[in-house]
Amino acid sequence: MLRIFKVKPFTRFAEKENIADDSLCKVIKELEEGKIDAKLGNGLYKQRLARTNQGKSTGYRCIIVYKHDNFAFFLYGFSKSNKENLSPDELTEYKKAAGIFLNISKEQIEAMISSNRLTEIIISS
Repeated sequence: MLRIFKVKPFTRFAEKENIADDSLCKVIKELEEGKIDAKLGNGLYKQRLARTNQGKSTGYRCIIVYKHDNFAFFLYGFSKSNKENLSPDELTEYKKAAGIFLNISKEQIEAMISSNRLTEIIISS
């Protein structure tokens, strides 16, 4: 069963921008369906997320570590109007993080949830 998580900085970003968990679940559903905006390598993806009552082109970009039928971690989000793309250095760092998250154990996930460094999104049916 697919589990979806937000790292603490992404959780703060989503709260500040009033991004609902249901919207994040839709982003992952699109990824699962093969509707990929940008495959960055090493399990790292960049997906577009629409602002409420607006389109995706003026919305947000989310950096996600995704492993099919296993998990998705929202690592970073940014507004398209504030930032065009990741810098090469940022991309390198997120690829390193993706390598760590791709090999994370269930015990490590639970420890991160317990310490509030990770929030699990409960998928609504």
